[in-house]
Amino acid sequence: MANVVTQWNPFIITNKGLELRQRSIATGATITFNYAKIGQGVPSNPANIPLMTDIVSAAEQVPVVRSESDGVTHYVGIRIDNVTFNQPVLMTEIGLFASIGGEAPVLYGYTYATQGYDSIPAGSTSHYIWTVSIDTVISRAQSISFSYDGSKVYVTEAEMDALIQAWEAYKDEVGSDDLHGAVNQHSTDIGYLFKVAENNRELVMNVELRNTETEPLWFNNSAATVAFPSGQNRNNLDYTVQSEIVKATGGDAGEIVVSAKQLNGFTVSYTGTASEVALKLYVKGGLWKC
Repeated sequence: MANVVTQWNPFIITNKGLELRQRSIATGATITFNYAKIGQGVPSNPANIPLMTDIVSAAEQVPVVRSESDGVTHYVGIRIDNVTFNQPVLMTEIGLFASIGGEAPVLYGYTYATQGYDSIPAGSTSHYIWTVSIDTVISRAQSISFSYDGSKVYVTEAEMDALIQAWEAYKDEVGSDDLHGAVNQHSTDIGYLFKVAENNRELVMNVELRNTETEPLWFNNSAATVAFPSGQNRNNLDYTVQSEIVKATGGDAGEIVVSAKQLNGFTVSYTGTASEVALKLYVKGGLWKC
């Protein structure tokens, strides 16, 4: 097992990484995260990390196995599996390599342990597997992909729970407990149920509406356009919006009305006499045609 690393320095994008980001923003080119390197060195002068083109003392190259987002920033996961390690590694540094198109990968970003290390044994002594998530400091607005070996890509516990929930919700419609049979009616692989799971995942949005019309009381100009967050636009209009009234000021909220649905947002209003209404909106669906 690994020693506890008490502290890792925040992930720093190199100058080469910044160049990739700028080109991606300017041209729409896709950044591909190719692989990572782990090593046993530390930078002699941390101020020079942006100038680095490789890690200090590379020990092993490891694959990128995941690509995910929290809705704001993008993360990639690397998998450290010591099954092929001939020597133990005292890991104190990680470098992430990326490219655009067919270009050679460059050191996109780097981090190192400021205290302690992770001791990874040689594969011949004991088996060690560790998946590390790295914040790439990239917004969802940019195009991202990653190179991976499909045999080494793993779902998270949350994704598996979502898949199970999607199946439980869908099997009554199919009228069968035969998972593989139901999937094969619609798709050649289990990816169909992942689409169902993604459609069932809720996007939660907080919205504040105001009505500035005071006379007569039945006038109401609270309607407002709500745009989806960057990277969260829908692919079709088959989505639902449910509302929860958090607070109504100066009167009652009345009915919450959702209208004018578009792929990038919708209109929401209330019919009551309140001057202000705070809402929590729950958006589901519209990502896949299942």
